[in-house]
Amino acid sequence: MTMDPGTTERAGTRASLLRWLQRQGPFLLLLLALPALAVATRESLVAGVRARSESEARARAEVAAGVAQQVVLRRIEATDVLHRLAQAWFTLRERGNVEGAAALEDHIAATANSGSFGFVQVALIGADGWMEWSSISRRASRVYLGDREQFRVHARGLQDMFVS
Repeated sequence: MTMDPGTTERAGTRASLLRWLQRQGPFLLLLLALPALAVATRESLVAGVRARSESEARARAEVAAGVAQQVVLRRIEATDVLHRLAQAWFTLRERGNVEGAAALEDHIAATANSGSFGFVQVALIGADGWMEWSSISRRASRVYLGDREQFRVHARGLQDMFVS
């Protein structure tokens, strides 16, 4: 039986291709594996950068929250000091110590108007609901504040500081 020359040629080409694949196979696998390895490496690096970024952002947020907490605590303390000064002002005034009350007025006004603690105004309201004194205005005309929440809570018996 005679073989067709085309069949022999194809068989030789096929055998030649198989030998080439056997010799070059590891190299071809490496060529195919490199892009997959590159993608996996990139994903790993991106995940690491993302995790570090999130961790750093969380740490910065925690520091900022701590600072904000300290600012709020300092403002509450400053408000408490002004509250105690206002109580002392009322006491001095009731006892007729005009000079002491005037000195406290000046001190309270200077503190409130300095902007150091974020205050806009400090006002002292009498038991009748009329504003007795304000750090902004020292005019003779009085303003009725008896309908305001900051007055009503004390009229109902609250003795502690109330900030509105």
